[in-house]
Amino acid sequence: MASTIKIKRSSTPGNAPNNSNIEAGELAINTADRIMYSSDGSLVFEIGANLTSQSVGDLTITGTITAGGGVGSAGQVLTSNGTGVEWTTSSGSGDVLKVGTPVDNQVGVWTGDGTIEGDANLTWDGSIFDVNGSVAISTGLYDSANTLGTDGQVLTSNGTAIIWEDIPVAETVYTLSGSANVSLSETNGGIQVHTLTDDTDYFDAMTEGESITLRIPATSFTITLPGNVVWINNGGVQPTLSASANTMIGLQKEGSNINAVLIGDGT
Repeated sequence: MASTIKIKRSSTPGNAPNNSNIEAGELAINTADRIMYSSDGSLVFEIGANLTSQSVGDLTITGTITAGGGVGSAGQVLTSNGTGVEWTTSSGSGDVLKVGTPVDNQVGVWTGDGTIEGDANLTWDGSIFDVNGSVAISTGLYDSANTLGTDGQVLTSNGTAIIWEDIPVAETVYTLSGSANVSLSETNGGIQVHTLTDDTDYFDAMTEGESITLRIPATSFTITLPGNVVWINNGGVQPTLSASANTMIGLQKEGSNINAVLIGDGT
């Protein structure tokens, strides 16, 4: 009759031998934990399957990994919960787990679940970036010349590129009235029309750099301009106002003087 050989054993869960229980090369088993032990004379170690811990080099997996009682679902990752590992879904940050199903020229967008997905409202064909929707700009907007522009400029097209340019300014046309101490000021408008009802004198209310175009319809009256007016043309003298046509005068303040030019008087 064959003999039954039994090694040292325990049926108590968690009960493991130590060097006082087994000698070097001797075997022992915990039948409750299904773990086998041996010793090298200094340390007791586990052998076989169902090990409490295992250190390996390269690991090739051809089947599944069970963690937290399951094998996980598509796209999930193995994470630690502090006491073990489990399959979890990414919370929107970290590595890209998968790519969705973008079509040609669509720009990829992070969807928050570890996936890069195409967006039909964002496309790039290699030269044109197309946005089908609103664009919020929180810092700067650069033009084709890689400049931010200056205060008050607008983005315009020159036919080949988008550039920052000053807004064309339409002059305000202002009608003057009165005949005594009439104010010359660009504040009223860059173009000023004065139909005379009497001989008229003006006073200087302009600041340096301002300019005015003054139109006086046909009249028999005369005007007296401020004493700091310097005539640039017309022989350096004030012209006689036309009695049959408009007289156009240009005024520009430079320093303390007003430079004046006769633009035309119908002749």
